[in-house]
Amino acid sequence: MEQGYISAWRMSQTALINRNSLLKQKAVQVESAQINAWTHELSHYAQQIDNFRLNYIAELEVALAETLTPLIALDTLKLKYFRGWDKAASLEEVLNRDLSKDRKLGFTSAGPHRADIKIQLGRQAAADVLSRGQQKLLVIAMKMAQATLLKKYSEQGCIFLADDLPAELDATNRGRVLALLAGLEEQVFVTGVDKTQLYEPLQNINELQLFHVKHGRIESV
Repeated sequence: MEQGYISAWRMSQTALINRNSLLKQKAVQVESAQINAWTHELSHYAQQIDNFRLNYIAELEVALAETLTPLIALDTLKLKYFRGWDKAASLEEVLNRDLSKDRKLGFTSAGPHRADIKIQLGRQAAADVLSRGQQKLLVIAMKMAQATLLKKYSEQGCIFLADDLPAELDATNRGRVLALLAGLEEQVFVTGVDKTQLYEPLQNINELQLFHVKHGRIESV
């Protein structure tokens, strides 16, 4: 979505690799000044990455809410973004403070490479509350939300590969997912062992093609 993101990420990776390389060297001759140079470089690009990610997560949360609505009611769902270091300090401050610890560990213990997203319902982790089927719907909705944002900002479409939806979704939820996929107007490949479970909910859609795989050969039906 952001042209500057990949450049900042690559530069941060270069700084991280070099910093870790120095941290792995237990020799006394590796002075703090050498490490600090890469600490400064990493911290500079880490802030840019963090800003990009904050903006993306905010938009993803909105897109996800819109995508989830036809699938499942999760009104208290929240995406909690952890940037990879203490939010009360800059990364450079954190790394300088924890330099002795990082020397012992032999790697950089904080930074954008430690970032994470936690999905919560209220104050609880979604994985602790949702059933397996509900978790599946949430993951599918997140993929669709990402595709929506990609198309919005880059005009690039996605190819969706949906394998064996009946294995984890009942007929009602399966129909909702297929309807959403069809509504995205993207190229979608849906595979399964029972034609009626997948083909019939889609048969009124334009540009639908059915294929049969037998003995390693794909035939148009």
